Amino acid sequence: MARMNVLQNEIQKQGEIVENLEKDFAHLKKNYSIAKHIIQKEYTEDNIIEIVQNIIKNRKEEVSTRLSIDERGWLLIIDEVNARHNNLAQKLVEKGIKDFDLQICCLLLLGFTRNELQYVFYKERTTIYKREKKILSDFFGITDKDKENK
Repeated sequence: MARMNVLQNEIQKQGEIVENLEKDFAHLKKNYSIAKHIIQKEYTEDNIIEIVQNIIKNRKEEVSTRLSIDERGWLLIIDEVNARHNNLAQKLVEKGIKDFDLQICCLLLLGFTRNELQYVFYKERTTIYKREKKILSDFFGITDKDKENK
C-alpha cells in the first residue's frame, strides 16, 4: 500500500511539472508575437499604442519583462502626440525637456495613466507623479496652487 501511495505521489508530481511547463510555454508563445515586433522594430503609427498597452499588460502579469520601446518607437509616439496636440511634443523639445520627461508627457497625453506608466518605465508611481508635477510646473507654469484655485 505504501508503494502505491509513493507511486501515486510521484505521478502527481510529474503531472504538475508537465502542467507548469505547458503554462510556461503558453506564456512564451503568447509573448513571442509582441517581442517579435519589438525585436524586429516593426513599429508603425497604427500599432505603437497597442505595443505600449501590451508591454503594460505583460509587466502587470510579470511576463516577458524585457520588452521595451526603442528609439524608433519613441519617435512614433512623439509624432502621434504632435499630430494630436498641435506639435506640443516638438514645442517641449524646443524648450529643453529631458527625454524621460518627454516620454512621460507623451504617454500621459495619449491617455495612459500614472499607474500604467510605472509599468512602462519600471518606476514607482510616486516617481511618475513627481515628474508629472515638475513637467506641469516647468513647462506649463501650472502648480498645485493653480490647481486648487480652479
